[in-house]
Amino acid sequence: RRIAGLHQATVRGPGGKRYSKTDKVRRVVKHWAEEKEAELRRGEWRDPRIGRITVGEWHDRWWAARVVADSTAERDRKNLDRYVLRFWRDRPLDSITRMEVEGWVKRLSRNGGRSRDGRARPLGAPTVHLAYMVFSAMLRAATKEYPPIIMNNPCDDVTLPALPAKKRRYFTDAEQARILEHLVEPYRTLVELSQWSGLRWEELAGLHGSDVDWLRELIEIRWVLTLQGLRPYPKSEDSERIIPVPTHVMQAMARLMEGRDPSALVFVPIYGPERPLKYNTFYWHWARALEEAGVPYAPPHTNRHTAASRLVQMGVPIIQVQHILGHESIKTTEQYSHHDPAANEDVKKAWKRRLEDARRTSDARSSESPG
Repeated sequence: RRIAGLHQATVRGPGGKRYSKTDKVRRVVKHWAEEKEAELRRGEWRDPRIGRITVGEWHDRWWAARVVADSTAERDRKNLDRYVLRFWRDRPLDSITRMEVEGWVKRLSRNGGRSRDGRARPLGAPTVHLAYMVFSAMLRAATKEYPPIIMNNPCDDVTLPALPAKKRRYFTDAEQARILEHLVEPYRTLVELSQWSGLRWEELAGLHGSDVDWLRELIEIRWVLTLQGLRPYPKSEDSERIIPVPTHVMQAMARLMEGRDPSALVFVPIYGPERPLKYNTFYWHWARALEEAGVPYAPPHTNRHTAASRLVQMGVPIIQVQHILGHESIKTTEQYSHHDPAANEDVKKAWKRRLEDARRTSDARSSESPG
């Protein structure tokens, strides 16, 4: 009992640190002390002040331990600095509510962006989603800490702005042929390989001659080119795969390797020392070829979509298309299933039967009616 008429209970936590609670009612502090001692015995002790750690402090610990691809880290770094930490840095984790997160999302959607003259402008829905996802991942990690920093993630069940519908662009065979006519080597063969196999840019730029089975016309995806240089593994386990290559593309690749180290990069600049291709240089050749070919602009990634569409149209099973493209989920590959010529055959057959039945019924009624 304290002099001021209050009661206080003190519990020693892990490491001997003291934790106290004060109240006018004796049974309240006694019950609190018994609960904390029980948590200590069960190994469930949680520092009652641990949730007061700020978002900025937790971010520093979380970011130092986070393991993601370099491109993902670069993207998340921008979203954290621009949209998350600027708003939440000094807030204690246990003071953030779901309603506040939803209000933050709404503010980002309305005036989270900045125009060139510095004025606030609406932020695109994809950027809002990315900022929300990295913030949610950071808070989710706090709930999984042992003991938990916070008990629940306030980002759960937050309403996000609707994403615009994606309209995928595909090249026709004629467009592809015209594009290739206006490309020089090695970019011509690189683009043609992408048109047939659907390889990503980083996989094309990181392809080594030692990863090519020239006799069986297969390539193994092992190396990728990132912003930090060559990396001896792709973005995921599903991206590590062995895929077939058409004979004419394999022959064009073989011509690029003539007189060179068999284990060197397949696609390198024509002039100067052998080194990985630069995306900006490739992009300049790509945009120029589209303009000269009279093809409406589309990013190089369109070749990957076109390859997937072509495989489905040729009747390749969707599970094999998934393997060739290196998709982690079959749902990603199924977006191309509407290109399958047989995809709607059952519906068309049902319509045909229904029309034939209606025609027979009409003919029977006409023959029974007088005159």
